[in-house]
Amino acid sequence: RRTRLPPTVHDAAAHLGLAETESSLGFLDRAASHYEATLKTWGDQPGIWLDYADALSRARRDSQALDSAQQALMLAETAATRSAQARILWRLNRRDEAFNSQAQAEHLDPGRIDFILQRGLWSLEAGDLANAETAAAAALKLAPNDPLGLWLRGSVGLRRGKTEEARRDLERAAAQHGSPFVAAAAGEILKQLR
Repeated sequence: RRTRLPPTVHDAAAHLGLAETESSLGFLDRAASHYEATLKTWGDQPGIWLDYADALSRARRDSQALDSAQQALMLAETAATRSAQARILWRLNRRDEAFNSQAQAEHLDPGRIDFILQRGLWSLEAGDLANAETAAAAALKLAPNDPLGLWLRGSVGLRRGKTEEARRDLERAAAQHGSPFVAAAAGEILKQLR
């Protein structure tokens, strides 16, 4: 005999399934509508708020995405939520807040190489070579052959005029076939160095 759930739970579950499907297919506005309907019943679920924030952010509705991420944070502070908040803040050009939120994500989950690299990439974009280099070193300490870490350290090296060191890092990054985008980006830089 099946347990019968109240209609609102069935509705929320159906809307959540539709939200996830629409989001995965790239129909972000429709996904957002379904997340909104889901949250009317399950508004106490930080993971749903975070998924809603992701859909909004991918739709470039960053102010709303930030509100949703902050709602998720009020329910439960996690490294993933802090990092999502940081990415949204970065797109809103609130860089100091983005770096702060990313640092909090790293503090909550210090072994996450993707968090370290995110900080490094933003530092490179902001022209803070010292922090970009520190992040690359920390990432490569965790994973010596990480292609993005090698690309980051190579990019910092080029900006500092250390062409031969940078070339070695970029050659190693270009040889990492498991990350074709990073390998291709490193390969393009190497072509320009010839």
